[in-house]
Parts: sequence; C-alpha cells; structure tokens
Amino acid sequence: MKQTIISKTTFLIFLFLSVLSQAQTKKWTLEECVDYAIKNNISIKQSELDAKSAAIDKSSAIGGFLPSLNINGSHSWNIGLNQNITTGLLENQTTQFTAAGLNSNIDVYNGMQNQNRLRRANLSIIATKYQLSKMKDDISLNIANAFLQILFNKENLKVQNEQLANNEKQLQRSQELVNAGVVPRGDLLDIKATVASNNQAIVNAQNALLISKLSLAQLLQLENFKDFDIIDADYPVSESSTLLQTPAAIYAKAKEERVELKIAKTNLEIAERDVKIAKGAYQPSIQGFYSLSTRAAYSDRLVFDPAGNPSFQPPFAVLRQFDLNKGHSFGFPAGSKTSLSE
Repeated sequence: MKQTIISKTTFLIFLFLSVLSQAQTKKWTLEECVDYAIKNNISIKQSELDAKSAAIDKSSAIGGFLPSLNINGSHSWNIGLNQNITTGLLENQTTQFTAAGLNSNIDVYNGMQNQNRLRRANLSIIATKYQLSKMKDDISLNIANAFLQILFNKENLKVQNEQLANNEKQLQRSQELVNAGVVPRGDLLDIKATVASNNQAIVNAQNALLISKLSLAQLLQLENFKDFDIIDADYPVSESSTLLQTPAAIYAKAKEERVELKIAKTNLEIAERDVKIAKGAYQPSIQGFYSLSTRAAYSDRLVFDPAGNPSFQPPFAVLRQFDLNKGHSFGFPAGSKTSLSE
C-alpha cells in the first residue's frame, strides 16, 4: 500500500513537471498572437467600454422623451394656539395633518432637441463600433508586423551563424596554408578580422531578435516575456486578387471599405447633430404639467343633521379622506426661452 502511494505521488509530480515544462516552452503561432491580443489588449478593452458608454447615452436620450415624475408626502403636528379647522376658532390644541402630492412634467416641444439627441446617440454607437473595428485591425496589423520582424531576425541570425561557420573553416584552412608557407601571414590576419566582424554581427543579430521578441510580448502584454518565442514555420503566401485590379478600382474600393473613412463620415454627422441641438435651444419650448394633491386630518369633524343641529364625529379613515380631498391640475406653464445673446 505504501509503495502504491509513493508511485502515485511520483507520477503526479512527473505530470506536473511535464505540464510546467510545456507551459514554459510554449511557442506562439501568428493566429494565437492575434487572438490573444484582441482579447486582452487594453486599447481594445477601452474601445469596448466606449461602445457600452454610447449605449448608455442612448438610454439617456430615450429618457428625454419620458415625463418627469415627482412624488411628495408630509405629516405635520401643530401644537399650541392654532385655528380649529372645524370651528374656525383659535384654540390651544394639537392637530395632525397628512398631505401627499404627485407632479409630472413633459416636454411638448423643445426645438427637436430630444429627437436630435437620440439620433446623435445612434450615430455615436455606430462610430464606436467602427472605432472598435479599426482598433482590432490596427492591433492585428501591429502583431503581424512584429511577428514577421521576429521571423526576419531569426533568419538573419541563421545566416550570420552559417557565415561564421564558413569563415571559421576558411580561417582553419588559411592557418594550415600559412604554416605550410603557401600564403602570406597577412591573408590570415584578414580572415581573422572577417571572423571577428562575423562575431559582432551575430551579437547584433541576437540583440535585434531579443528586442523584436520583447516588442511582440509588449504588444501582447505578457508578463513572462523572458521565455516568449514563436513557432518557426513556413507560412504560405497566397497571391491577393486585389493586386490584379486597376489602381482606380482599388481606390474606389478603399473609399467604400476603409474604416477610417466611415469613422470620419460618422463623426461629421455627429457634429451636424450637435449643431442642430444647439440651434434647438434658441427655439421656444413648451412643457405640459399635471399635478395631483390630497390631504387628511385627524381632528373630529363637525356634522349637521337634517334638522341643522351640529355634532362632532370622528374623522373618516385616512384613505377615504385622501379620496375625498384629492384635486387635479394640468396645463401649460407660462414662459418660453427664445432669447438670443451676443
């Protein structure tokens, strides 16, 4: 039993080390780099937040069409000398009152500002979508350029190593010829200088490769950039059908498809809506209002019988008083904003 536990523990440790080793030696493909950058890049996340903010602005613009609603209520105590609402006389007494009200206002006309704000909000949503698409395209293009730069630097390093190997062979051969007295010693010094230059070129190529890896890791925002590397593979290059078209056709297609032009056009439409919203503020505005108010008292009420004899009776229930004492008012408030200032 003890041996079985040891065997299982050893297997788990070996499996963990194997997984850790694979994670450390992971090499990235171009597709993996692009997908990872699109999911994790801060600029793309910021563009996504801008799109959500534009959707919130649209909700706010829709809310401009809805009426405002205010509900208020109060309960008060009057203690001491105050008027008895039943007899109309001043008495030392304690009375209670409950009041409630509801007020609502709605824009009937305000220079089409609400409509223009809603149209502007819709345009802003479109603009943020275009901006997000452009951001993804730019990040993908930067990732591809950085990826290709690593491939180029790797090939350059291979060429420099092969060149160094050839020159070292030439150096060995020249050394043997100098020892045999076939060639002068000056030729050997020239070969040594060439080998030294090759070594310097290899160091430069290694530095360039390291910097290009760091640049791609920075674009991906990876923390463990020391072990970062890409897959060395032959990536097929297919001929694009775009190159077979005429320059005029390519230019016309670019005018229709380029996201930058769509963003500029949408921003122009947004600016035009802003002008209309500003001009709408110069026009008269009309608002409609509705108000509901009611109250309830807790004092005895004075009641007259059919013969005209007065008597005091307890007050009605609060809800019934609210129903009996309710009042409505509605209309259009006076005043409008039409002034122009210099």
